[in-house]
Amino acid sequence: MFLKRAVGVTFVALVLITLSFGQRGTTPPTFPSTTQEHKADLVDINSASREQLVELSGIGEAYADKVIEGRPYQNKKELKTKKILPPANYKQVAEKITAKPPVKPAPKP
Repeated sequence: MFLKRAVGVTFVALVLITLSFGQRGTTPPTFPSTTQEHKADLVDINSASREQLVELSGIGEAYADKVIEGRPYQNKKELKTKKILPPANYKQVAEKITAKPPVKPAPKP
């Protein structure tokens, strides 16, 4: 009786060990990445038209006008710090926008 129980417990332990080591070969979870494809979908607040800004949820016509009037932006967080958008609206559009710094003209010789 003791021998049967010992063999049974050993068998169960071996099965559990085999299963736990078998899981090591699985691929790790994937996370969203900021690829060029995703970056291409972002709306640049420094160059976007009024219509492009209005299409974003959280920015209506009045806010689109304020965004355009406040240009140029060094980064998208300036929409909050300059109080162009309220925090709730900024939260809605933060993942959909970018602010490419404006290109300065080359100095003339």
